Amino acid sequence: MEQRPGIAILLCVSSDNREVNRLRDLMDSLLAFEPGLARFCLFVDDAPDRDLTQELELPATCACASIPNPRTGRGEGRIGGLATGVIAGLSYLHRYFNHVDFVLKLDTDSLIIGPFYSAIARVLAPDVGLVGALGHTCRRDNADYGREYSGASCFIEFLKAVRNRPHAHLNDLNLAAIPGASEACTDIAEAMRNGFKYDEYCQGGGYVISPAMLNGMAGKGYFVNPTRWLYLPFGEDMVVGMYAWSLRLRIVDLSDIGQPFGVQGIGLPYDPEDLLRRGYSIIHSLKDDRYSENGLREFFRNTRRANCAGSERRIAHACRGCDG
Repeated sequence: MEQRPGIAILLCVSSDNREVNRLRDLMDSLLAFEPGLARFCLFVDDAPDRDLTQELELPATCACASIPNPRTGRGEGRIGGLATGVIAGLSYLHRYFNHVDFVLKLDTDSLIIGPFYSAIARVLAPDVGLVGALGHTCRRDNADYGREYSGASCFIEFLKAVRNRPHAHLNDLNLAAIPGASEACTDIAEAMRNGFKYDEYCQGGGYVISPAMLNGMAGKGYFVNPTRWLYLPFGEDMVVGMYAWSLRLRIVDLSDIGQPFGVQGIGLPYDPEDLLRRGYSIIHSLKDDRYSENGLREFFRNTRRANCAGSERRIAHACRGCDG
């Protein structure tokens, strides 16, 4: 009997009260376009007294769990604090739920606007670690496409940092004064020995972690202390990309027209209608100064309702054609 496809979803959730409604909309969009695909959903929560598993209504086919972010309020939530949460979440999934086709890491301001599983499954291979939008944005006309910073300058600056100012510019950092920094340095140095020269990573609004990546990170001990990145000024997407280099795994870009990842770091890469025309499936970010977030969510909610209604009519028509 052929095994049905299944994935795990990883979401780091801030303590903002608006996050629950964002999660509801995100999960609704996932279930609309890929029903039955998510087998497990893990929330890494910044709010210590909240149980997100009780806040969302998920189908019986999708188990869920919520764990606290081990940063416990420390560090900067959007950089080192988020890196800590993502790595802690990957560690949990490896220990308790690693029998899936892949892990899809999403932000709460991401959204699903089309099917994506088949396109991702086609490129997964034993030597692939990450799949997503290579760099800061999916836009090919952006001068910074594929690179958010110049070369590996931020990592190199970090390795050279000498002064005792943990929250200062990279040039002013003192590694001895930062908890976990020496471990992080070891990880970066290994990636550089394997050829890491640039900030090659998948934009963090949505990307895939392969089973090979998950198992490799566990085997190399990268899950032992997720807080090693807590006080460092690196985005989690850059950290995870660096780990792909450490493991000698490829990073695959799937962000061209007709491919799943229509994401960028700040705001949407294209207008809502254009995202649909270009055939994207996973988009980021709905926090866009040009639009109302609620308005964007309502627009895409209406389009997926229309899509689902159209699918139901096509199924009903096909069934009538099979009568007798």
